[in-house]
Amino acid sequence: QEPEEEEPNDPQSLGEVPTLSIVSNGKRVDIRKSTADEFLFSTGHGVEESLEPKAALARELTASIQEKMREKHGPRPDDLVPVLAFEAPIHYCSEKDVAVVIGVIRIGDCSKQSAVNYVTKDISAVAGKKYEAQNSRLVFEPGEIRKEMEIRVIDDDLWDCTLEFEVQMTDEGILNGTISRYAFATRAKIMDDDAFPTNKFRDQLMSGREHEISPPMLLLEYFKMNMSNPVVMRGLKKKLAFDTIENLVFIIGLFLDMYMVDYVVCETCDVGSAPASLAFIVFLKVLPQPVCHFLAYRQNFWKVGGASRMTLQANLLRKYLSYDEGSLAEINATKLILAMTRDSSELVANGFLQIPMFVSAIFRLLLILMYQMIVPAALGKQITATGLMHRFLPLVFFPIAMIIFLFLRNKTLTEALEYLHETQNWMLHQCRQTINNHRLISDYKKRGAFVDKFMQRIEQYNAANVNYAAVRTNNAEFAEWCTLLVLAVYVPIGGLQVLARDGNFFLGNFLNNVAIIKALGAMCTQLYNVILTMQTTFQSLTTVTCYMNLSTDTLHRGTQQKRNIQLCRERIQTTLQSDPTSEPVDQLCIEMVNLSFK
Repeated sequence: QEPEEEEPNDPQSLGEVPTLSIVSNGKRVDIRKSTADEFLFSTGHGVEESLEPKAALARELTASIQEKMREKHGPRPDDLVPVLAFEAPIHYCSEKDVAVVIGVIRIGDCSKQSAVNYVTKDISAVAGKKYEAQNSRLVFEPGEIRKEMEIRVIDDDLWDCTLEFEVQMTDEGILNGTISRYAFATRAKIMDDDAFPTNKFRDQLMSGREHEISPPMLLLEYFKMNMSNPVVMRGLKKKLAFDTIENLVFIIGLFLDMYMVDYVVCETCDVGSAPASLAFIVFLKVLPQPVCHFLAYRQNFWKVGGASRMTLQANLLRKYLSYDEGSLAEINATKLILAMTRDSSELVANGFLQIPMFVSAIFRLLLILMYQMIVPAALGKQITATGLMHRFLPLVFFPIAMIIFLFLRNKTLTEALEYLHETQNWMLHQCRQTINNHRLISDYKKRGAFVDKFMQRIEQYNAANVNYAAVRTNNAEFAEWCTLLVLAVYVPIGGLQVLARDGNFFLGNFLNNVAIIKALGAMCTQLYNVILTMQTTFQSLTTVTCYMNLSTDTLHRGTQQKRNIQLCRERIQTTLQSDPTSEPVDQLCIEMVNLSFK
């Protein structure tokens, strides 16, 4: 409350011994000057006390606090040290810029030299990949109020969303200064100028003409982009190594089966050595199983799928938060949600994660080819023309048949999948419309109509799902028919050759070839399923690619930020020119210029 001056009791003392009465929290305290160096206060009970003891206690407490501060922070300088602060919380730069320039200002007494250390820290940008890490020192000479530091930016052709790193000032080694409590750190945003997934089709991608690009070629470019992720690539190599071990185990198993039938348990084999040979065969068959089991368990933790999904889903959200008004007006909220959830997951699971299976099937085909060529020669057997047909004709027949069938069925499968995705989008859009307009639907008594519409969308989706599943089933069964057809031709021919006992073709060879034909059928089925599964990602890839390449306002925000910083610098220089002894930062006004509405 405002102090109220009281009239002194003694009118003669008016102006000589004034009394100040202060009312606080319902209590009144009267203070009057007794002597030149002493004040007395009274609480209204007729007792006056001197303020000096209480002032002495306050001085004692202040001295104690200052002593503790000196023990903790060192002696206090004669003058207040200047404050060091970043001039902006965020800085922008493009990949094509040589470096991002970051300013630091000094507020206070700038007559002495000041120095501070600073260090860069990763946020989403990785040092050595997007920028060069720094741990350096910034020195202000006497009279300098602003200094700049340059952090070099690495330009590459790999796509990335707008990434950022942090620059922090540290207390260690600071000279004649204190770091600002709020502006001790700044973020640097690196605006990527590459197209998603790569720059190979940059013109079409940046102009929204994704449909002009061949889907398999676009998928291949996505694979290249995703393999640039070190976490993904490391896990992919481990997965390929595991598949290689499984293929080698398969080939060794084929050889052991053939060797056991023809050279261990045959009618003319040595009975005495059979137990040891059988035990050794069992040992070789059992030995790889613990290794394969362990690797099959560990592959769940290799982060191939998780890191790939993170790249798509996190960057889709980053892009959405930076879209400009034109992009926001263009997007469909339902499709964007599906792109972040369904399409991203499908693109990884049905696209990228099929690479190890595809490579494994091709590698197994090459191993079978080598096995058919090397094993007879190693066992000292002569290969006749009929034997060559038995061994290599299935290797040629299966791939050719599968390629022709895939080419003929590609259009049917693609149309079925596109219609399935379209009906799912319709269903989710209808659901979203119902939820968003719940109050209007209730007020206008349209609950039944909207339920009927939603049920129609569900029926359309179910019909499309059934049609797509039927097409997939027919496609998958083709490899089984090919296997049965080859076995139906080979079994009579191979069986008769075994019965002929010509000394070059034994029962083990026959059974080995039957197992190889079945393996080829399974391998071709796997290859065909991989290709079909990859085809299902074309629509998802197109959608994700479209949203990843929409225009953002990051460049505009970066230009505006640089302009704001330049305006502040100009005002500071103007203030210093008019009054060099003033503190220009404290005199900066907050104002809006060039304001317009659209």
